[in-house]
Amino acid sequence: MSLGPAALSAPVAVSPMAARRLLVVFNPTAGNRSRRKLAAWLAAASKDPPPPADSASRYGQQVFMAANCAVCHTVGGTQAMATVGPNLTHVASQRTIAAGTLVNNVGNLTGWIVDPQAIKPGTLMPKSTLKPAELQALIAYLETLK
Repeated sequence: MSLGPAALSAPVAVSPMAARRLLVVFNPTAGNRSRRKLAAWLAAASKDPPPPADSASRYGQQVFMAANCAVCHTVGGTQAMATVGPNLTHVASQRTIAAGTLVNNVGNLTGWIVDPQAIKPGTLMPKSTLKPAELQALIAYLETLK
């Protein structure tokens, strides 16, 4: 595999926040404070989330693992290690979901899981078949992933 100029010019999708942080790394005029902030962010982002603390989020984690979410997504500290969909390890700390399509809040997250095709036609994420109690527990779990 060649990493020549053509490979370096290939588009890469990153969030606006990640792009700003990357600019700090590649900006020779960035100060030590910016580099320390980036190092702290990278350290926090590489940690696994704590296990669910309450019964609703524990049930939500079980739903996540059993309802095929783990077939496409990764959550650090669990057996979910797929790479088809985005890594959800810190999904609750992200400002947006659905590749920047929606502000990350409970309503938008729920709507996205229920019917992603209605929000972003052509997305690879399938429509949910979860029962209301399962969906509520799944959202409770995902909201703990900060």
